Amino acid sequence: MLRDLCGLKSFLITGFPGLGWNNKHTMKHYRIILAIFLTSLLTGCGYSLYRGESLPFKSVNIKKISNFTTEPRLQDILYRELTEEFLRYGIDVKNTSDTVIEGKIKDFNVITISEKNDYASEYKVRIKVDFKLTDSEGNVRELKNISSPFIEDFQGSDSINRIIANKEDANTEALNRLAMILVSELLY
Repeated sequence: MLRDLCGLKSFLITGFPGLGWNNKHTMKHYRIILAIFLTSLLTGCGYSLYRGESLPFKSVNIKKISNFTTEPRLQDILYRELTEEFLRYGIDVKNTSDTVIEGKIKDFNVITISEKNDYASEYKVRIKVDFKLTDSEGNVRELKNISSPFIEDFQGSDSINRIIANKEDANTEALNRLAMILVSELLY
């Protein structure tokens, strides 16, 4: 192992033997190119760091999530997913916050996307939500028809209980992605 590391060190110092990389001028260019490559590799991935001070608010009150669909418990799942997502970003969720979010689940559809032997075998879930954010100064920002850009699908099976369980998992995943979209839209 130590011999391999010493070989790497000598390679970085001398370059490729026999290819003209062993003079100081060429090695300087080699190191500059390597530094530029590593810098672009590390910073070019789209990630950036944000400090807590740069966030638009430190806490939020998720006041009311209304469900205007026939699907039960969507508002409870969305509340939980929003809470988890805000906490993931370091934003407290508390009833005393001046920043208030309200949501209306307007549309819920389960659509058949494939059939097998004249029975639906695969479905997709589509959910649309309107959000309203009121900040501490009373400014209101409305986000209409927020939906996940991903298809949340689930498999049908022989058991109705399994289909219902798969549908509930797809509902949770769709609402999780909605929460991720909303929080990133509000923060950045």
